Amino acid sequence: MPPAVPPGGQYWDFNVNPASPVPFDEPGWDVQTYSRDRPTWINPEPMDAHHGMDCAGYPSQHRITRYDQMVFRCRNHIMTAIQAEGYGAVALTPDRLINLSAGTAVIRFDISTFKSSNRDWVHVWVSPWDAHLPLPAADWAPGLNGTQRDGLFVEQTANGNLCPRFVRNYVVTELTCEDWRPLSDRIVLSATRRNTVEIRITGNRVRVSMPNDSIVFSDVSLPAALPFTQGVVQFTHYSYNPTKCAPCDGSPQVANTWHWDEMYIAPSIPFTIIRADRRYVDGAGGTVNFRSAAPGGARLQFSAFGMEPDVSFDDGRTWQRPVVAAYGKFTHPEGQYWTPMPAGATRVMLRPARALSWWGEPTSWIARDFSIWAR
Repeated sequence: MPPAVPPGGQYWDFNVNPASPVPFDEPGWDVQTYSRDRPTWINPEPMDAHHGMDCAGYPSQHRITRYDQMVFRCRNHIMTAIQAEGYGAVALTPDRLINLSAGTAVIRFDISTFKSSNRDWVHVWVSPWDAHLPLPAADWAPGLNGTQRDGLFVEQTANGNLCPRFVRNYVVTELTCEDWRPLSDRIVLSATRRNTVEIRITGNRVRVSMPNDSIVFSDVSLPAALPFTQGVVQFTHYSYNPTKCAPCDGSPQVANTWHWDEMYIAPSIPFTIIRADRRYVDGAGGTVNFRSAAPGGARLQFSAFGMEPDVSFDDGRTWQRPVVAAYGKFTHPEGQYWTPMPAGATRVMLRPARALSWWGEPTSWIARDFSIWAR
């Protein structure tokens, strides 16, 4: 049965039951995929993901060898699966902003609890429109550009618990959270059952719980009021050499598959996400086409590694330097972009332009995961 979604909310049930795993290509969702190491830019490290080739449940598995297979559908829910020896991530963003202007807002979703590696985990992010990142990451992460400038995120800790963090001007404050007991001491961890997680947010308070299991991880005031009333919501899955400790705690360690379902955001405000016809551009550059034209006030979102590109929205007649997204960590040769796009434009051309720091291969670069956003 679908959950009782509060007024003004948006609900996703992902009810598609294919005969075999199908890549997730839901309209209105932005999908970012990332692996840091150069040999994995075009194709990811292969891994065995949950569900068989006939979508049979775990322990049945199937082989993943392409980026578009890393987010997939089976049995009326979606999965994320990634293995990255260096550092990798998958970020899913729906086309709904959480609306905090009228009191308490809710993010609710079902997720599996089984973990096959301590180096494989999930986060949920809430960020202001102009300060979100395509690929946010904790400030300690060995790749990407750290956190958003302001906002909140809920981090899955090593114990499996879900603990809130407050971000103000890139400084992360860990909020009070009951994390001393492993989640495995409270519930039976499962790859086939999905437990409900609820995040309740006001302008100055956050509560994180598993309401159906009578677990409250945190219910705490924020150090300061959130400086925004509408937030981008992102569901992320991270991988950092998940097989490094094998065996660890007496069990083998392999990349995990997370199962997601029954998501809703309430109250919410719709915005536009337009996906592209290709995942990446590299080498001498190329053209990315979109499924429809950019609305007024649109932004082009993408990430790049190795070089900073120039972009053209008029078939190469003029070129410009794209606007960098708001991030505070510049220690890696990668960039994330959030640049204005003219109304009516249906494509963008990219070419390599400027080498980024700390990169020993100045002719190697990639730009990837393009989407148009507008509100």
